[in-house]
Amino acid sequence: IEKIKVDVKEATDEISVHINDIAIKHDTVVFTPNEGEAAKPEVITYKPKDSTVTFKFPEMLVVGDGTLELHFVGNLNDQMAGFYRSSYKDIKGNSKIMASTQFESLDARRAFPCWDEPA
Repeated sequence: IEKIKVDVKEATDEISVHINDIAIKHDTVVFTPNEGEAAKPEVITYKPKDSTVTFKFPEMLVVGDGTLELHFVGNLNDQMAGFYRSSYKDIKGNSKIMASTQFESLDARRAFPCWDEPA
């Protein structure tokens, strides 16, 4: 489960995050403001072209700090981007597998839901 701290600056009924090759478990998504009631989205929309998922809530979210909580499943890929599988040889020459990360611009979204565009 991922918990993302969110600062809602103005009234909105949507939160969008970047994802790529990640599946969100819809029934786990909830936004809980520091002051107020928790809310589950009524609609979850994927936009593969933009590598985003948008959570639309039934009411406006409370302005201020809160937490977006969700469960997701990603892939340990072979694309040398995000969270990926790599190999190396140990001191005895045996091949070993390791997990590596590459979080250059736009690649973190392959490892977990986030905002990863350069500011």
